[in-house]
Amino acid sequence: MSDWSDFDTDVKSRRSVRGPQCGVTLMLEGLPERARASVQQVLDNRGYSNTAIHRALRDRLGDQTPSLFSISNHRRGGCRCGS
Repeated sequence: MSDWSDFDTDVKSRRSVRGPQCGVTLMLEGLPERARASVQQVLDNRGYSNTAIHRALRDRLGDQTPSLFSISNHRRGGCRCGS
């Protein structure tokens, strides 16, 4: 058999990635730093509903807004980024 010292690295490189790329993360990466910080602060605050966040983003970003499902999925940690 071959050397087993790097077996954990080999396994990590072969694991499957959870879900599709996160639309919220893609949106955040495309925002200016100040806007990104503001949006992230709201996303982290459980006092705001997913629907209200989606509507406010849609008013600012139009068709570039992640879906309501993506926002909900991101906030509960069900997306690939596992926020």
